Amino acid sequence: MTCTDIDGCDPDPCDANAQCTDNTAPDTGATCTCSTGYEGDGMTCTAVDYCSSGPCLNGGTCEDDGNGYTCTCAPNYDGVHCEIGCEDGYWLYNNTCYWFSPTWHEYSDAEDVCAARNAIMATVKDAGTHSFLSTQIQSTQDGKSHWIGLTDRINDGNYKWSDGSTPGSYQPWRAGEFGFGDHTQKGCVILWHHVNFSWATTKCEHRWRLHFICEKAAVTTP
Repeated sequence: MTCTDIDGCDPDPCDANAQCTDNTAPDTGATCTCSTGYEGDGMTCTAVDYCSSGPCLNGGTCEDDGNGYTCTCAPNYDGVHCEIGCEDGYWLYNNTCYWFSPTWHEYSDAEDVCAARNAIMATVKDAGTHSFLSTQIQSTQDGKSHWIGLTDRINDGNYKWSDGSTPGSYQPWRAGEFGFGDHTQKGCVILWHHVNFSWATTKCEHRWRLHFICEKAAVTTP
């Protein structure tokens, strides 16, 4: 006597979006498994709606690609789920929020304004940040010079950032700079609009009143 295993997948009992696996003898029948991107019992499979749970935060738009989702974030938000962002009035770049002052202040007053916002004067430690800030100044601030958080007021000639660090390898001083003006008056650094927002030093007080930039860490939505 000869026994032949019955192919449980012939004919295929599964949904068109499922894979059929013949059960090993002595079991009979077949096992149906929904394909990636589908869910169900295998006999009936429906497309997974990856956006149904609302994974994109803060006004982000969810796009279902059949195998997952992608969030397109609203302005000033970032992250896989648009979870990184800034409060109103700030601009987001590289997990940092920047605020551009609408009014002019002496340097010390500018520091106070930033502190009142739980922020510090902006640090510009790489070309990407420099480019972002310069672009924002030109597009939203009429292209005027701005104070940044770099000064040698504590120790003349020894520049420090507002976070206490010293300048690294990125130092885009204007041609002929380091040191513009009388250093006995101490120096505060600006993004100078006359030379493509390169760094230049000016006196910190008296008639020098300029726009300025504050920065603080971006907020992550739980």
